[in-house]
Parts: sequence; structure tokens; C-alpha cells
Amino acid sequence: MCRIWTAFLFPLFLGVSASEPLLAIVDATVTPSHTVCNVDGHAINITNIAAESVVVKLTGHYEGKEAGHETFSMAPHMVHTILACTSYGGYVLVIGGEMFNSEVQVQVSIGTSAVTDGWKVSIPQMKPWGPQIQRTGDVTFGAEMLI
Repeated sequence: MCRIWTAFLFPLFLGVSASEPLLAIVDATVTPSHTVCNVDGHAINITNIAAESVVVKLTGHYEGKEAGHETFSMAPHMVHTILACTSYGGYVLVIGGEMFNSEVQVQVSIGTSAVTDGWKVSIPQMKPWGPQIQRTGDVTFGAEMLI
């Protein structure tokens, strides 16, 4: 009985529910530059839409192998931009200073709590800009930990 009530009350205590994402991840437009690579104006914006600070871990992959890594904290409403670079007729993303990332796993958590969320951003290779952004459902609410 306690587990049932805890499962309902725990998300309310944190200000989020199991169905609400902690982040908003969207296709974005940036000013073209050549600072890091050939950025022609495409990017991905990650926004913290939770009511409190979150920790975000990005793990990039290219051709099935791990590539760039990046971990950072985000205050509520803060935006982190991932630049997209042109590469061999397509695009790659810059993660942790590493340019070649065609897929990025995004894991987010609220502090030391058991609340997490997951996303996947894929950039189809050798094609025009068209990111595929999906929430993976890697959502955990560790309500049992309160009992």
C-alpha cells in the first residue's frame, strides 16, 4: 500500500510527473561561423524545462563507436546549444570538442534524486539537415527509495 501512495506522491513532491520531460530538445538556427568547424546555421538546442537544476550527460557516437562526451549542469530555463558542422555532404554534431558525432544520447537527472530522463538525437548521414529527435523513455522515478 505504501508503495502505491509513494509512486503517486513522489513525482508531485519533485514538481514533475513521470510523463513530463525534464528537457526540451529542438532543431535551432545559429549564426554561421568557422570557429569550431564549418557551421552553416544549424544546431540543436537543449533547454531545461524542469523547475530545478539538472545534470545533463551527452554521449556522442559516430559509425557505431563512442565519440564525444560532455557533462554539465543547467539551471531552470537555461539553454545549451550543440553546433552542427557540415561534413562530406551531410552533418555531424560537436560534443565535448569532438566534431564527429552523428548520434547523441542525452541523459538528464535532477541532482542526487532518482528522477532521470533520456533522449536520442540522430543526424542522418550524407543527407540534408534533418535531425531526428526522440525521447527514449529512459525515465526513472525511484519512489521505492523513500520507503
